Amino acid sequence: MPQRMFKDSILTSESIFKLGGEGSSMSAEILFFRLVLIADDRGRFVASPANILSSCFPFISSGCGLDVDKYSTHLRQIADNLRQIVDTETVKLYENGGLIYGFFPKWKDHQRLRFVNPKHPPPPAELCNDPDMLTPCGQSADISRPQVKVQVKVKAQVKEEVKEKKEPLFVFEISIYNLYLEILPSHKKFDGDIAVDETGKALLSRIRNRSKSDNMDLEKWRDYFNYVAKNKFLRGENDRKWKASITWLTGPKNMGKVKLGEYERGEGGSKDVIANRYMELNADKFGEKP
Repeated sequence: MPQRMFKDSILTSESIFKLGGEGSSMSAEILFFRLVLIADDRGRFVASPANILSSCFPFISSGCGLDVDKYSTHLRQIADNLRQIVDTETVKLYENGGLIYGFFPKWKDHQRLRFVNPKHPPPPAELCNDPDMLTPCGQSADISRPQVKVQVKVKAQVKEEVKEKKEPLFVFEISIYNLYLEILPSHKKFDGDIAVDETGKALLSRIRNRSKSDNMDLEKWRDYFNYVAKNKFLRGENDRKWKASITWLTGPKNMGKVKLGEYERGEGGSKDVIANRYMELNADKFGEKP
């Protein structure tokens, strides 16, 4: 594997600064640097959480042994950190042949391009307009050729790929749905392939919107579902035997009511309960929790 270069400008990069985590051996910032090391000579890598875990953190991966729960926890953490990196646009994801790949859009600005065959297929042209970065795998790149000639050749190669709009990838959102199934197994499940069906994609988009609007990372989603699991009304102990589904729980108004404790005592929580829940959610403003 070739050596990679890191410039001192990375110390003042706003995007990298946003990735810094506290107290984690696999923070988003650490993952970013390790992805640079496993990327091929055009800045591409296989972006499945399982591949990233085994390639970037081999000791952690091998240390899981046959412990499925431990392995799954690390996969969820990888998916969460990868989403944070993608949100800064320092890495972009794309799909090719049924596999999810990632690439560094500014790879050429920081790494030296070599005359070698890239290991992985190129991203679609709409994600990267630099011909030097679109060299197909299995083909050597001649970066000394005139820029115009390279552009003509690349456009012919990717003409079929840009006909249809690429579907968004929901790596983090699928991990949240799996977390819902894990904590609330008796609640309504999605009937079908959630990553393929249009209704499933709409649900994943709904989860993505709540994650952004309510600043919900993996642990906050876990706390939210655990809170629902302890709530008698929401888990089905009501006159209608109704249980809160993932679709209902991710509604913007419903999520706000649940967080405020409005379902602590049926459909209308007491004022004391709501006030206490509000204080808990805003403990940083009011000091200690009630």
